[in-house]
Amino acid sequence: MAARPPLAVAEGLRERVTELNLPAHRLVPACQIHVTLHFLGPVPVRELDDIRESVRRSAAGVAVAQTCAEALRTLPKRAPRLVAAVLSESPPLLEVHRRLVQRLARRPRADSRFLPHLTICRFRSGERCDEIDVPIDGSPFQLERIELMRSTLLPEGARYETLETVQLGA
Repeated sequence: MAARPPLAVAEGLRERVTELNLPAHRLVPACQIHVTLHFLGPVPVRELDDIRESVRRSAAGVAVAQTCAEALRTLPKRAPRLVAAVLSESPPLLEVHRRLVQRLARRPRADSRFLPHLTICRFRSGERCDEIDVPIDGSPFQLERIELMRSTLLPEGARYETLETVQLGA
């Protein structure tokens, strides 16, 4: 499940990342940049209707999420694989995440903390990068819908297909 920022926001963040001194990397296409609210992994087709219903219920009554990019940061801290735009805390976004985990997590992890972020680029295999944590003053933007997405990993990167869209604030 994911939420996508406005395209102009994604494009602006990609530009900011190109200003950094990074090892070989691949920029995520602006149209694919999103906040992952909950990752399921492989799912049997027979479970898809129940998952769609869980997404609808998890978004029910939740307001549109207002947020902004606060920093460009390498993730994870040890052996970074990507640069992400870390987002400000947004109560609606946190609530949708909480509900999705409660409804869909197969094995909830007590040690996992949700860090709302947008992956902007991924380092090429074997590339190393020093830690980056650059504050930025991002303009506020809204995340207006939640998407249930299927991802297919390809040699040139992931391909995403939207299976269900649920409006926030409806």
